[in-house]
Amino acid sequence: MQLVKQMLKQARNGLFACLALLRIKFKSSPSLVILTYHRILPSQSPLRHTEQPGMIATPEALDMHISLLKRLGPEFVALDTSLDAQRENNASPRLALANNGRSIRSGTQRA
Repeated sequence: MQLVKQMLKQARNGLFACLALLRIKFKSSPSLVILTYHRILPSQSPLRHTEQPGMIATPEALDMHISLLKRLGPEFVALDTSLDAQRENNASPRLALANNGRSIRSGTQRA
C-alpha cells in the first residue's frame, strides 16, 4: 500500500509540475522563475543524515531542474539584476530564471 501511495504522489507532483511549466511557457507577460534550494549535497554525503527529509537535493537533481527549465528558453539573470530592472521600470525578459542572487549559466556551474 505504501508503494501505491508513493507512486500516486509522484504522479500527482509530476502532473502539477507539467501544468506549471506549460503555464509559464505560454504566459504572455514577463515571468521570473526563482530556484531556491535549502542544501545541495551528493547522495553519499554523511551530512545528508543530519538534514531534515525534503530539505536537500542532489547535484544531479539540480542539474535536471536547470536542464528542464532551460528548454523553456529563459534568459538567465541574477535575482538582484531582475529586481533592479523591475524597480527602475526597465523592460523584463519574457522568461527569466534566477537563483539566490547569482546567475545560472549551465547545469555544471552551480551558484
